[in-house]
Amino acid sequence: MTARPVRRSLSRYATYPYILWMAVFTIAPLLLVAFYALTVEQPDGRFVLSLEGFRNILQSPPKALDVLFLKELGLVVTVPLYIDVFARSLEIALASTLFCLLLGYPVAYILARRAARLRGGSDALLMLFVIPMWMNTLLRTYAWLAILEPKGLVNNLLEGIGLPAQRLLYNEFAIGLGMVYNYLPFMVLPIYSVLVKISPS
Repeated sequence: MTARPVRRSLSRYATYPYILWMAVFTIAPLLLVAFYALTVEQPDGRFVLSLEGFRNILQSPPKALDVLFLKELGLVVTVPLYIDVFARSLEIALASTLFCLLLGYPVAYILARRAARLRGGSDALLMLFVIPMWMNTLLRTYAWLAILEPKGLVNNLLEGIGLPAQRLLYNEFAIGLGMVYNYLPFMVLPIYSVLVKISPS
């Protein structure tokens, strides 16, 4: 009768390091961002509540909103520069999410069907999909520089077959490719974990 309460109290204590980690490395930085976004420093060193930062965002230099669906409709909308940057970031994020879903669902379905055929046995394909995630994200992203740079693998292949070299780095294509590459496993694995529990019938 006493083993269960002791086990419960031990498991509660085991969560304290994770709570401390979240507080120091997630909650505290977010509070600092909110503090500096909503205050302004006075000449005497005091910080007072202010919305000046948001006013600066709205008063930044005007720029034509460069969003794909607006260009397709022939619309030209002028907005502050920071709003345009935010809109472009949102457009890249939505496109990357859509590509992750279009690529990730079939992969998750194939892995789930294979797992059903193996009847719970180990799956080498799933391991091959997960193992690259063990490498540092920054290293995996930097590897694309060698592939996409002007004298990289892709441009050498294009020039080898008689096509002109392309500018593949430092543009929206490279950003989207990097996001899809890095976040595709986070789309595949949750879908796989659901599909593998569904009966094929």
